[in-house]
Amino acid sequence: MPKHELGDKLDEIEFAESKLAESRTRLRKFRDLQNSFIAGSVERAQATTIIDEIEILHRVLDRLCRRLRGRTH
Repeated sequence: MPKHELGDKLDEIEFAESKLAESRTRLRKFRDLQNSFIAGSVERAQATTIIDEIEILHRVLDRLCRRLRGRTH
């Protein structure tokens, strides 16, 4: 792989990783909001479902970024 292509790939991976980090920050704020809902409420249950789905997506994206990084080394 030519050097400029490798640099482009690394830039793309770093961009994805930074967006994932930003998403984790937003998720922490969303957890605080979830905790403000009354236990057993519909709102808290909905927030829990959304948080669970986002965490699954984060795990998938983490694995993808690690795999892509492995291909660039």
